[in-house]
Amino acid sequence: MAVSGTSSTRRQGGRGLNTILGWFLVLFIAAEALGLALPLLCIDAVGTGVILPADACEESVGEYTRTLMDGGAFRPGDLPSCSTYMELDKDLHVRSSDMDAGSRSRILDRISSNGLNPMGTFVVVPRDGGYLVIAYQIGARYAMDDLNRRLPSPETVLKLWMALNGILVALVAIILLGRYLRRGVEPMDRAVEQISSGNLDFSVGSSTVREFDQVLGSMEVMRANLRSSLESQWRLQEEGRRRTAALAHDLKTPLTGIACWADLLGETDLDADQSDYLSRLVKDEGRMEDLTASLIQSSLDETGRGPDRRPCKLGEIVDKVTDLVRAQVKAKAISLEVKSPTDLDVDLDPALTVQALGNVLVNAVEHTPRRGSIRLGAAIGDHPRRLVLAVEDSGPGFTRQDLELATEQSYMGDPSRSGRHFGLGLSVAKRDAQVQSGGITLGRSDDLGGAMVSLCFGLEEEAG
Repeated sequence: MAVSGTSSTRRQGGRGLNTILGWFLVLFIAAEALGLALPLLCIDAVGTGVILPADACEESVGEYTRTLMDGGAFRPGDLPSCSTYMELDKDLHVRSSDMDAGSRSRILDRISSNGLNPMGTFVVVPRDGGYLVIAYQIGARYAMDDLNRRLPSPETVLKLWMALNGILVALVAIILLGRYLRRGVEPMDRAVEQISSGNLDFSVGSSTVREFDQVLGSMEVMRANLRSSLESQWRLQEEGRRRTAALAHDLKTPLTGIACWADLLGETDLDADQSDYLSRLVKDEGRMEDLTASLIQSSLDETGRGPDRRPCKLGEIVDKVTDLVRAQVKAKAISLEVKSPTDLDVDLDPALTVQALGNVLVNAVEHTPRRGSIRLGAAIGDHPRRLVLAVEDSGPGFTRQDLELATEQSYMGDPSRSGRHFGLGLSVAKRDAQVQSGGITLGRSDDLGGAMVSLCFGLEEEAG
């Protein structure tokens, strides 16, 4: 049922996702650019002498080499701090050195391959029948030697900062974007929570994100339609209850007539069988009046009542139920065997229990062939304490589909089993058992070969 309301195509509030993501991309790039301003600071630091340029060490080594070439004496302490040395004899054997073994081996391999011409970051100076090799570093470095020893190189610091800046900016951008989108989703969360709790009398809000707002528009239409549908269903249920109550009330008139005619019939001369039949007729008429009163009450009661538990005799319940079917059992010559302790006290709702067991037993009588057998048994179980009433028959039994669906309301099953009671009786029995903390189980009777229906009732306390 369509209900006029806010259409999802009319809600255009908020920004689009593409616009939001575009703005965050611009902000991300701007933050990255600001974070990468450190190289400019490094350039300024180079200009002020805090950080030496990448070729500073090479120039210092060049000046010191020219001093040696002009006849200056070599002293290791005079070498620039960014360089190391290695003295070789004329056969290229190492006399002395402060280089590490890897650097010495690498330089000697290059000299052996390319001669004494410098190939890389080292120079060769002829000295006293041998050679002096001075290796140096290329790269920015601090002007103070203590900083070079204690801190990573400026280039390493710059790379670490660039990586950290990228991570921080991305993290902050994700957090901010997540918060923005979460605020946009909050109206949807509230709407879903309201609908889930069964409250449809609310107004769906709006979102700061256009796409989310369109979803909220659809949810508003769904809420309005659902509310209209539930109201319509409630009106139909109310009308159905009123009709049922009226029909049940109308049934009281012919029942009252039956009772009056039964009273008049009792005043005539009757033989023993006729008196017995009249007594059973009066009992059945009283039972119908009780059921009619219960039907009127349940039709007018919107909230429903719980079971009216009270101590009662199991034998009395079983007797009432067997009396309901005694005429049918006799007409079909069915053997009805009852195995139930007559003096057992149970804490149940007698009316609901009689109704549940009666529906099951009527169903069994209906589908048991002539001269067949029915068995009704009762047992008390513990942990938790419960009463189990089992009805077995020698009829055709349940099909696989029946076992799954027979307790559903209005299920009729196979046409061969569809009588006046099968579509409703077992569902009513299931309901009456469930409201007393029990249930119903369908199966096959091993002894009689037909159907077996077990009703379970939870016993709240041990009577007596």
